[in-house]
Amino acid sequence: MRSKVLVWIPVLALVLAACGGAGDGGGGTTASPTPRATTSPPEPTEAPEPTEAPAASALVGSWVIDLDDRLDAVLSAYGTPPAGFRCSGTETISFGEDGAFRASMSGRCGTGDVTGSVRARFAGTHEDRGDTFVLHDVGGRVTAEVAGVEIPVSSWADVTAPVAYRVTGDRLEVVFDLPDGVQVRFVYRAA
Repeated sequence: MRSKVLVWIPVLALVLAACGGAGDGGGGTTASPTPRATTSPPEPTEAPEPTEAPAASALVGSWVIDLDDRLDAVLSAYGTPPAGFRCSGTETISFGEDGAFRASMSGRCGTGDVTGSVRARFAGTHEDRGDTFVLHDVGGRVTAEVAGVEIPVSSWADVTAPVAYRVTGDRLEVVFDLPDGVQVRFVYRAA
């Protein structure tokens, strides 16, 4: 059993951490190749006050993605997903007209008797630059575990570079550039 857990930990960390990381920009976000700590500052009860209200944009609203779609987006960049490995649950991100940003995630991933879970909640502010957004002062908490073992993952609080996006109809495509040069695209639907 322990060997199965050790095999699945990196897979789950990659799937759950694809949105986080620190970078210097250039159209996408660079995720850290090394998973980050599992906790950030205490979960805020309200989003911090934005410093400047941006003009209304197509980005404003709530967007949701199924974790299974997130899994497919990450693993398809690296080849075929492991047989039987699936996720359930969702991630929701929200961009307010007042510059507020919120994100939450809850779900389970795994195969057979090896499963893991993730829960996350973040709040901060965003700046919409037209085809990218930048997050500011994001705080919150993420916890992830596989077969009872807590694993470190990156989070929205780790995103420091501009993130490329495109809204088409009721779809939001968010693009992350990973450190190894792979680009991962998450397609959210309007909530």
